[in-house]
Amino acid sequence: MEMRINSSQLDEFMLEIDQVLNEHRDAFAITALRPMPAQMEVIKRLTISELNEILILLKMIGRALRARGAAYLTIMASLKSTSPRSADAGVGDKTQIQDAQTQMMSTGMELQVLVKALYEWLYHLSELLTDPTIEGLVPGPLLEKLERYSAFRSKVVTHTKDRAVLPMGALRSAPNFADVELVMTPFEFPEPAISELEALYEDCRREIANDEATGENLHERCVILLNNLDKFKDLRRGRIISFIGRFGAISPNVSEVAECIRDLTSVLVPMLVRREATQ
Repeated sequence: MEMRINSSQLDEFMLEIDQVLNEHRDAFAITALRPMPAQMEVIKRLTISELNEILILLKMIGRALRARGAAYLTIMASLKSTSPRSADAGVGDKTQIQDAQTQMMSTGMELQVLVKALYEWLYHLSELLTDPTIEGLVPGPLLEKLERYSAFRSKVVTHTKDRAVLPMGALRSAPNFADVELVMTPFEFPEPAISELEALYEDCRREIANDEATGENLHERCVILLNNLDKFKDLRRGRIISFIGRFGAISPNVSEVAECIRDLTSVLVPMLVRREATQ
C-alpha cells in the first residue's frame, strides 16, 4: 500500500490550541492591560507566552515531519520508477534520490533539536504552573503528564552528567511520518543495567496495564516505565527517574504532548481570562 502524508492528530491538536489562544488573544494584549497584582500579571502573561511558543515548536515539528515524509516518498517513487533490469537509474533519478536523502538527514537532525527544545519549553511551563497565583487551575492529571515530560527533559535532555551510556539520539517515526519520538536509550544495555531494569520492571508490574506488563524489549520497558511514572508515588518513582537518568528513555510521542497542551489550553486560558476580568 502506498504511503500518503495526510493530516494527522498532531495537526488537529495544533489547530485546536491555536483556536483557543486566538479567541482570547485580545484579553492578554499589552494594550488591554488592566490593574492587577504585579506577580499575577507577570505569571499569567508568561504562561500565555509559553503556550504560544510551544505551539510554534509543534508547528515547526509538523513542518519538518511533512518535509521528511515527502523526501521519503520521493526516494520510494524514484526507486520504483527504475526498472529492475536496467543497469542503473538515470542521472536525473540519482540526483533526485541524493537530494531526498540529504533532506531526510537534515530534517532528522532538525527534528532531534526541535523535540529537545519542546521538552525544555514544557519544563518552563510546568514551573510556571506551580506559582501560587495560578496554582490549582490545572487538573491534576494534566499536571502529572507535565511532570513526566519534565522528568524526561531533566534526566535525558539536559542534565546528562549522570549518563552511564551513550544514547542513540535517533528518531522513531510513525509509518506515515505523522508523529515522532526521540530515542535516547543506548544501542545495547550493559549487563548491570539489564539486571536493574528487570528488577525494577518486576517491582512495578502490578501497576502496569496487562497489555504492557508482558513487554520484553528493554527499550520498550523504558518507555512503559516512563509512561506509567504518574502511578508511582513511593520509592519506585525515584528508582525509575534515576534509571532513565543513567540509561535513557524514549520520549512520549509529539501527538500525545500536543493533546496534553490542547487540553491544558482549553481549561487554563479561559480561566485566566475570567480571573483577569474580575481584577
